Amino acid sequence: MLYNPKTGQPIDYSEKSQNPEDYLCNNVIPKPKRYFCGRETDLQSIHSMLDNENKIFIQGVAGIGKSEFVKIYAKKYRKSYTGIIYFTYNGDLKNMITGRSIVADKETESENTIFKRHNGFFKSLKEDVLIIIDNFDTVPAEEEFLDEMVESYGCKILFTTRSSFDEDFYTSYTLKELPQIELYNLVSKIYGKAENHKDTIMQIISEVHSHSLCVELAARLMGNGRIPPEELLKQLKADYGVMKSQRLVSLKKDGKTAVETYYNHIHKLV
Repeated sequence: MLYNPKTGQPIDYSEKSQNPEDYLCNNVIPKPKRYFCGRETDLQSIHSMLDNENKIFIQGVAGIGKSEFVKIYAKKYRKSYTGIIYFTYNGDLKNMITGRSIVADKETESENTIFKRHNGFFKSLKEDVLIIIDNFDTVPAEEEFLDEMVESYGCKILFTTRSSFDEDFYTSYTLKELPQIELYNLVSKIYGKAENHKDTIMQIISEVHSHSLCVELAARLMGNGRIPPEELLKQLKADYGVMKSQRLVSLKKDGKTAVETYYNHIHKLV
């Protein structure tokens, strides 16, 4: 049995959930990038869908902005929930649940005992709590606990995934490419001289097929003065010459900052 750490009383399994932040240790929701822009329609659509569907898989190709999307959703709609719990998928849902410390845990307990307590706690949460599971890049056949979680957890869950889930069994929402004008706005927040090269930048966006991460990387290459827009466009048209460039660019993704070549950043998505 779990007890409220503030009152010392057993959890009240009433119509409203207990605030999970009273029980979970280190429940940190990563902040979205300060230059996030667009997706207003998608955000409203997901929020409306969650009125009727408790579990939604947000699908999209690698680098399209799924992780940033759920972070901005959590920030925008935080007051709509008693609590929001954020996970980064580690390859095993049971292990992920066991690894999130709860105030009642003891170091001497077995993993099985801890899992049962944690699983019971998460099952007790109701629709006023949202769980985000980011980077759920697997398929149902490889994650044996998925169906049990979807069926037995009463709270709302947002998954982000590169995989495609059967719409007959799971509710999904596909994030598509941002409109080019919104991608231009993204570039302008990173590259201060964007207004002087708007036509060229719009061509660059087209050359990378409006892929969000590719656009961000291009903006960073221009923003740190390593390559002017006209030269970058020339390289992109010349058999993706920029992919062969050894110029380094810093990028923060999934909470980690890496300094790599343009090619290596993109290669990590595959």
